Amino acid sequence: DFVSNVHFATIDTSIKTVDNVLDMDFIKKTVGDNMEQSENSDEFLSNLLTRFGEIQIAQIGEIWCVSQEGAMIGKFCETMRHYQWPRLDGITDDLRKYCHEIRSFISKSLAHTQWPIGDLRPYQTLLWALESELTTDELLLHIMRS
Repeated sequence: DFVSNVHFATIDTSIKTVDNVLDMDFIKKTVGDNMEQSENSDEFLSNLLTRFGEIQIAQIGEIWCVSQEGAMIGKFCETMRHYQWPRLDGITDDLRKYCHEIRSFISKSLAHTQWPIGDLRPYQTLLWALESELTTDELLLHIMRS
């Protein structure tokens, strides 16, 4: 299982398409004829390869965040399934154990995806409510319904 996961996470550099072909001749033309003499050529190439690598692995961040979001919602539903309306005593305390996971999800989504910040607002609102000691079970239910 581990070997297959490593295989799926490996970037296939043998894929050739017209849109992403980047060879040394193109890089030399981009930097200019004095590439070998330029003090900034090493920095340029380093920055170029770093950015290219970031672009190549950006999809992994997107996939991870989508997977993490689904897992979190599943945990919320599992926790809430144990409660029946109007008996909600303790639901806030049970959901508070997910604060670290929500905070981590928000942070990683901001850092590794191109998602609009507004899409993360429900998670941030829930996190603020769970972190507040003033939040009651009824208030939390109202927030989760909206």
